[in-house]
Amino acid sequence: MKSTRPHRALCTKGVERPWDRRWQSSRVGIVRLVLVSALCLGACKSSDEKQKDLVKPVDGLQAVPAQVSTVIAADVSSLAKQPLVRRAVGEMLHRDPELSKRVHDLAKECKLEPGKDITGVVVAMGEPTGASLLVVQGNFDEANLAACVGKSMASSGGELTREAAGERVVYSAVGTAGQKPVYFSLGSDKTLVASSSRDMLREALGSGPKIAANRRMGELLQRARKDSSLWAVGLVPDAVGKGLVGKAGVKKPPQAMVLAASLGDGLKLELAVEMVDDDDAKAATSLAKPQLAAASLVAQKDGLGTVISRIEVAAESRWVVMSLELDKAELGEILARVQRTVDRSPPPQQNPPSKESPPSGEQE
Repeated sequence: MKSTRPHRALCTKGVERPWDRRWQSSRVGIVRLVLVSALCLGACKSSDEKQKDLVKPVDGLQAVPAQVSTVIAADVSSLAKQPLVRRAVGEMLHRDPELSKRVHDLAKECKLEPGKDITGVVVAMGEPTGASLLVVQGNFDEANLAACVGKSMASSGGELTREAAGERVVYSAVGTAGQKPVYFSLGSDKTLVASSSRDMLREALGSGPKIAANRRMGELLQRARKDSSLWAVGLVPDAVGKGLVGKAGVKKPPQAMVLAASLGDGLKLELAVEMVDDDDAKAATSLAKPQLAAASLVAQKDGLGTVISRIEVAAESRWVVMSLELDKAELGEILARVQRTVDRSPPPQQNPPSKESPPSGEQE
């Protein structure tokens, strides 16, 4: 039986990868939402049980509105235990001292322990506005949440405001001039819902149709491996991936993607790309195989050619499925090679000294 795990191999040189545009336009908002969620963790249950009895809890995918076109989910409890994730986060913070300090201060202020206090995260993005929704699973106390966020916002020149939304309270974390506010509320005592859009947050908390009512997204969710450490599903906009059309007989751009990544004793990846029909899937598969062979040769200089050559590509009905599986030793070797490559890259540029404040010992 053939293993199924992902890799980013379908796109040719000069062809825009379908996830790039969406990620570039959304990553700033996602990072902001994640930081706000980190502020909001508490250790105990809210004392206002009477008010909670009046509110129908909203948890996990139940909070995702029907109109979204991309969903990314992570098992934080599982990922936080993995050296791969710890190393990636550590490297990111090392290369951005300002972000590192902010994360450290937030963790200390809110007594945050990722993986223990946050157990899961779902990020959803919708079209055409590109608004993002963050659903965080954990343990929350509303009073502690508001106090922690309010104190943090005040220390940076912002403020925390609140307004009633039915039986719930919607909070607005408003930063300094030029920064967009982030809105959040509790879906339940174990779920924090946050968004860059007030309307999207209200839809998440309301009784309107959710993602399960979206037939197209529902089909993708059924294919998703939700027991993975990380999984994602999404529709591909028509303008994205159009460079594939006409190559090797491909008639239409990719329609959708389903990603799964599992970390344990090794790494298992699967990327399934939905084409318009079986013939397009076969054509795209025939296009991907020589690309992988070429990529394997190019990657030899970094010692990754053997790994790329092990990526399997197959057409399954209208899907192109790319998969890769590595054991613990192989994964460790790859991480070591990647780390050596990172170590050789130039450090972040430092701001030049101001002319008004020359370095000590220098005279103007």
